[in-house]
Amino acid sequence: MRLHIALDDDLVAEVDRRAGPRRRTAFIAELIQRGLDNERRWDDIEAALGGLPDHGHEWDEDPAAWVRRQRHADPRQYDFHLPNGRRKMSPANRAEFVRRQRVREFGRLLREGAFDYPLTNDEIESADS
Repeated sequence: MRLHIALDDDLVAEVDRRAGPRRRTAFIAELIQRGLDNERRWDDIEAALGGLPDHGHEWDEDPAAWVRRQRHADPRQYDFHLPNGRRKMSPANRAEFVRRQRVREFGRLLREGAFDYPLTNDEIESADS
């Protein structure tokens, strides 16, 4: 569906700079989708307000200790020995750490020739004849 929207020239220039050539519509559509997702999340948060009673929770006595126990019990938290001396990391940091380890391992295998063909094309052709 087409939609006509009036925007300031400066705003259009920045959209063009960020979106790149011929990507204006897709860029604006993605931003609108993000904005609507955010609005829906806020609707859910506001609908949940007052949904929990004010007392009778596990965390009432010592919230900080409860949070520490929750973090410690999270199976996504792995015990790594990191070069900076840290031992635990968040799931997002762990994913990046593991990705970088895999990239380093792939680079090592590539340098060692693990993916090289055992013969050149000329050697294969001469072996076939």
